[in-house]
Amino acid sequence: MTSFCSARSPRRQAPPAFRLRGSPTECGNRGTEKSGCPARNPRRQAPPAFCLRGSPTECGNRGAEKSGCPASRKAIPSVTPKADCVHPGRHQARRAANKIGQCPEEKKGSTLKTAYTENDYFEKAPVWQAIVHMSVPMILGMCVNLIYNLLDTYFIGQLHQTALISASTLTLPLFALLMAVGSLFGTGGGTYISRLLGQKRGEDAKKAASVTAFYGIAAGVVLAVVLLLCLNPILHLLGATGDVLAPTRAFAQIYLLGSPALIGSFTLEQVVRAEGASKTSMVGMAISVGINVALDPLFIFGFHFGMAGAAGATVLGNLGAVIFYLIWLRTKSTQLDAKISLIRPTKEMNKEIFKVGVTALIQDSFLVVSSL
Repeated sequence: MTSFCSARSPRRQAPPAFRLRGSPTECGNRGTEKSGCPARNPRRQAPPAFCLRGSPTECGNRGAEKSGCPASRKAIPSVTPKADCVHPGRHQARRAANKIGQCPEEKKGSTLKTAYTENDYFEKAPVWQAIVHMSVPMILGMCVNLIYNLLDTYFIGQLHQTALISASTLTLPLFALLMAVGSLFGTGGGTYISRLLGQKRGEDAKKAASVTAFYGIAAGVVLAVVLLLCLNPILHLLGATGDVLAPTRAFAQIYLLGSPALIGSFTLEQVVRAEGASKTSMVGMAISVGINVALDPLFIFGFHFGMAGAAGATVLGNLGAVIFYLIWLRTKSTQLDAKISLIRPTKEMNKEIFKVGVTALIQDSFLVVSSL
């Protein structure tokens, strides 16, 4: 047996059973040979067992060697983690992600997602996230505007009178005209307010919001007076004759009397959105539709107002949205306001509002022409 063991190659000899490779008590520092322990590859050296890379109590700040701890590959910010917090490396991220409470930036099952307020989306959020945040409520809001005509047509159709349905259709150009005027001040004022907020001109933005809201409501009053004085020629231009003339006039009169509420709703909706509060603008439109849905059957079937009842429900719905937007601007908004004392238009303000708003007015006016 002795001769057989002596024939074995010395390179294949194993270290003594009681000596563990790399044990500091038997083999000393790694990479040296002591008491029969083979040398380790110096490139694969590991730090001592007690040293955790990045631990503030053992290795100090990253990037420095202390107590035999190797230097870290990358320095970390000046924010110091908790003493028992070891930031996971690239290969340990998945396992460390499920540990809650160890590191402030860890979150179970995923990386930490930053929560943005409505005011921060334009400035701090990624571009794609800001686009989604602004576009989705806007799309839903445009769909809400289409619901108005569908609701009126549905409830009026329950009366089974073709003349009433024709009257509802003939007044669509008036609705498009009011929406175009609302876009004049809403789009022009909204873009100007957004630029002011980006320039950190908060007081000017509050003044612009108040002036824009005033312009929208005042334009509704002026437009109502002018169109009511010219109502008969307008109805003949729209094609309202015979049995259709009376219900069309009844609908148009109430509709035009509510022009300040209709234009004000379109204008304030975009003013609120200019601050980044797209969800709030959508809530205001939902309130308007909700009021319309509740009052349409009550006015048409309960009080037997007919076409005037349908128009009245639409006006009151928009009035509810205007009240909601004004209350939000006065109490909830952190950057805008709507006060009479802030209605102080300047030459620069008017120029910036109408410079963009006129193009929106012209674009929406094509809807009026196409619906004639």
